[in-house]
Amino acid sequence: MVHVKGGTKVHVSYRVDGHRFTTNDLPVAGKAGPESPEPGTAVCLEAAATDPGTVRLCGQKYPTGDKVIPALGLLTAAGIAGTAMAGGWFTVTARHRDLATRRNTP
Repeated sequence: MVHVKGGTKVHVSYRVDGHRFTTNDLPVAGKAGPESPEPGTAVCLEAAATDPGTVRLCGQKYPTGDKVIPALGLLTAAGIAGTAMAGGWFTVTARHRDLATRRNTP
């Protein structure tokens, strides 16, 4: 058991389908009961169906996510901006070339 600022992180051993797993730093601040768990204390865990090595305490929820634009949205915006800039550059270059051609023809 490791005491950290704002709570406690514990090492938990458990079995799933006959395989033994161990967590390295499961946060249990206020979630395992009224007291910090001691060695041998049973805690309720939920294991991921596709990866039993990934667990959380029963009832814990994952964060709802960031309030920022997802990476795919940023990538799309950058692609659109880059395409617009390239189109503008081609247009300006073509106009300059056309203007230079007109000036050089008698």
